[in-house]
Parts: sequence; structure tokens; C-alpha cells
Amino acid sequence: MQKNTNRIICCRYNNTIESSLVADLDSDALLNSRVIDLMIDFYNEITTKIKPSKHAKVVKTTYWRVIIESAYSLDISRYTDYSIKKYTSELGPSKRHESIFASYEKIAFPINLHNAHWILAVINNVDQTIEVYDSLYSEKSDNLEQRAIIDSILKRYIHDMALASKICASSLEAQTLADCYQTSIVFCPLQSGPDCGVHMLKNIELLFLGKKITKESYGKTDVMRLRKAMYDLIFELGLHENRPLIDFKNGEVQKFVEYFMNELESNKKETLNRTNLALLV
Repeated sequence: MQKNTNRIICCRYNNTIESSLVADLDSDALLNSRVIDLMIDFYNEITTKIKPSKHAKVVKTTYWRVIIESAYSLDISRYTDYSIKKYTSELGPSKRHESIFASYEKIAFPINLHNAHWILAVINNVDQTIEVYDSLYSEKSDNLEQRAIIDSILKRYIHDMALASKICASSLEAQTLADCYQTSIVFCPLQSGPDCGVHMLKNIELLFLGKKITKESYGKTDVMRLRKAMYDLIFELGLHENRPLIDFKNGEVQKFVEYFMNELESNKKETLNRTNLALLV
């Protein structure tokens, strides 16, 4: 009998990561949803500890487990009850009527297409748009069917959350609000290999940092560096599952924390400079 060598190496954030999932990081394989969820929790813990921000909320893949095959097979009703129950249970009794639209400028969703490609869809509450970040999308390509699916899913989310948070009194009013959001494609860096999941995590990273995502936001070297860093990071988090991030020394965790601290401080200075310039005009 062949012995199973697939062992658990990390259980942080109530998320179990086996050695086989980490091995995928070293082989250019499609990122598993549990690895993506762990990185989302990791980014969230860093930004919460350093500088709590309401700029962006990233919903984990476990929120919906969405694998989309085609616009015609999408059963949008299957998300409704679960999305409302999940939302209200996360808020707790004291915040049951809190508006997610007032609380966050952007709400992001990792979405898996055909169980083969990761993209990021973002509800922008400031501009009232639904933004799609796809590392395969360029000016020469457009996927109208894909855009229609994403539009349906996120408008249903807007509808459900508007009712759950009591900012709309009826389903018709909530649908009117959802229809105000227009879908737009945002050009982000293009992938040059099977790295859609890592590209998506780079976009999530920039959202947490409050940075604008453009075609020049990062390059292939940055993507390769993140994939390698994740490999070491997960092992490090697994060795010290209950240790606060600020107490990690001489490893990938410390590098990530210092990077986020420097970027957030830089953002603060840029905002202050812009404010001072505006006052001088």
C-alpha cells in the first residue's frame, strides 16, 4: 500500500494548507482557492494591525465557491439566501444594519472561470462601477459573455446587501440601486504564463494598499517574486500559527509587514502633499 505523504503544513486563519498545495507554488500550477484565501487573510491582518482602513474589503473565495461555465448555466438564485445569511452573521447583532456601501470604497471578489482562470471583480462604491481585473484581457480582446455573468453576480450582491443593510426598503428599490452600477474593464498587467492567480493576488495587494491598478503597476519579476515568497511564507506561518505578525523576524512575514508599512506611509505622505498643493491653488 502506498503511503500518503500529503501532510498539513499550515492551519492559520482556520484554513488548512497541505504540502501538495504548496508544491503547486513551485510548479506554475493554478493557485488553489485555499492558498488564495490564506493570502487574503494575511493581507487583511497586516493592514488591520498597521493601519485599519475602510478603503477595500476583499471577500474570500469561500464566500461563494463560484466556478462559472457559461452565462446560460448561471443560476443566480442559488447565491441569494446564502449571501444575506453570510453577511449578517459576519456583522453580528450590534451591526446588523450597517451599510457595506458606506463602510468600504471597494469590495473585491476573486472569481474562478471554468476552474482554469482567476480574475478579480470589484464593486466601486465611489464611482458606482463594477470593475473587472483580468490578466488575459487587453484592448484587442473582450468577452461579452463573461462580462454579463460578472455583472449579474455582483448586481445581485448589491441588491441583496442593500436589502440586508436596510438602505433600501424594497426589492425594486434595491434593484434600481444595483442597476446604477456600470461594468468596466480595467487594464491590468498581462500574464505571460499560467500565473493568473498570482496576478490576481498582486491586484488584491494594491487594493489593500489603496493604489490605482494600471497596465504598468507591476511586472513579470514582481509576479515571480510573489510566487516564491508565498512558498516560504506559508511554511513560516505554519511553524508559528499563533504568533502575531509583528513578532516574526528575519523571514518573509517580516518582509511583507515592512513592505506594507512603507507603502502605507508613502501613501499618507502623498495624500498630505496633494492636500497642501490644493490649499495653495
